[in-house]
Amino acid sequence: MGRKNKYLKELKLSIVKRYLEGEGSTISLAKEINTSGNIVGNWVKNIMHLVKVHLIFLIQMHLIQRI
Repeated sequence: MGRKNKYLKELKLSIVKRYLEGEGSTISLAKEINTSGNIVGNWVKNIMHLVKVHLIFLIQMHLIQRI
């Protein structure tokens, strides 16, 4: 059985969005929600990986449609 997430996905997305928009460092944003900068850094890394995978998928679909 997996462990329960401590933070709601909406909060994670909000923090990552603020980080990507330059509103703070992983450490400063983490302090706002009483966690570590490493945790916020992992959120950023994981979401950026998902964005990359999604972009690759969209490009592949576009190329297939052109055939």
